[in-house]
Amino acid sequence: MNETLEVKVAATPNASARTKNRLREHGPIFKDVTRLNTGRDLRHDEKLGDCVLLRSLNKPQLGWAQPWIGWLSLDEIDMWVERFSWPSHEAVECEVTWVKRDDIGE
Repeated sequence: MNETLEVKVAATPNASARTKNRLREHGPIFKDVTRLNTGRDLRHDEKLGDCVLLRSLNKPQLGWAQPWIGWLSLDEIDMWVERFSWPSHEAVECEVTWVKRDDIGE
C-alpha cells in the first residue's frame, strides 16, 4: 500500500503568511507523508485544526541536510493529486490531470 501521495498545493485566500511562505519556499509539489508518519489521513491540532504533513520535493536549502517537512492546515491550502487516464485500450501514452483532493471519488 502506498502511504505517500504526490500533491500540488496552493494557498487559499485566507492563508497565513507562514503557510504562503512555506509554499513559496518549498513548493508547489510535495509528498503528503501524513499517513506514513501517523497512520491517518490527517491530524487534528488545537491551534491549526485539521492538518497534513508535507515533505518538499525540492532540494534541501543551503545548510540543511534534509528537505523541508512540516504541518499545514487544511483550512489554508488547496491540494490536488494527479489522475492518470488512458484515452483508449490501444493508447500508449496516458493523459495526466490534477484533481482537487476533495473531489477524489466523485
